[in-house]
Amino acid sequence: MTNHEIPQSATQILAGATPEQVRWVVARLGTTTDQDAARDAGIHRTTVSKWENKPQLDEAVRALLLDAAESARQILLTSAPEAARALSDSLKDRHQRVQAANSILDRVGVAGESKVEVGGKVEVVLTFGGEGD
Repeated sequence: MTNHEIPQSATQILAGATPEQVRWVVARLGTTTDQDAARDAGIHRTTVSKWENKPQLDEAVRALLLDAAESARQILLTSAPEAARALSDSLKDRHQRVQAANSILDRVGVAGESKVEVGGKVEVVLTFGGEGD
């Protein structure tokens, strides 16, 4: 699927929907409830609940939201190397050093397991995540 292409399942569902239903589906993408989408689309909420194809319209909403989430994930993945460099560079800043170090260790599977004070020094015991974690 290329950028800005509607998932095939949503396209098939929307092809058989009325203009009112398409407006509701589009509104539903930006709301958290069916009622809010109905209000935003200018449709009475009981009308929406009476649609015989409501389960299919819900599936179209789900497919479109999943596609949007995957598109956002792909955009973020392209920024990951730059973000990793910025995080690594922040180790040089004495104000951000500890936070950056903790963040890096978390992301590479190293977690602080416990802190033990030995002779006035705090010893941190680290565990490395491996297969089977």
